[in-house]
Amino acid sequence: MSSRQTNLRPTCAQHFCGSPAAGQHRLDIDEMVEAGIVSQEQLVQRFGAAFEMFLYDARAEDLPKYIANLHAVEEDSFGTSGTPFEIPDFADR
Repeated sequence: MSSRQTNLRPTCAQHFCGSPAAGQHRLDIDEMVEAGIVSQEQLVQRFGAAFEMFLYDARAEDLPKYIANLHAVEEDSFGTSGTPFEIPDFADR
């Protein structure tokens, strides 16, 4: 795998967080998928790493929105159902 294939651009993470330019970020994600730059596995791994960090800070309350955004990408771009992520009770939400 080339370094281009293993590193998602920052815009991918920004899409899930609902940044003001999320629409453009979604287009970027779609283009990366179409070009074969990112697989569903890579996308979910990257999301999972951010998910684990967000559990312990103020972003935990936004995790349901982030998960919904991931599921939309998985369904639209990969034609699969969303990968389950469970938010533990201890998360600050």
